[in-house]
Amino acid sequence: GLGLGIMFLFVYYAFMSAGKVFGETGIYPPIIGMWMPNGVILMIALYFYRRTVTNSTFQWLRLLRLSANKGGRP
Repeated sequence: GLGLGIMFLFVYYAFMSAGKVFGETGIYPPIIGMWMPNGVILMIALYFYRRTVTNSTFQWLRLLRLSANKGGRP
């Protein structure tokens, strides 16, 4: 969990920096540049929340569990 939190911190910081640059250069309005990282992180959080509520696993995690059980361990 700690590693994932640090990864999201860096991703958020990168989005904030990009939003600031795009807002200052006039590519899009500064208000959108500053709120865009919040929207992106919100969408990612909602996705993970839905996955948690439905108790579904990722395909690669399911395959990892199956390969671990082939060794005869419970």
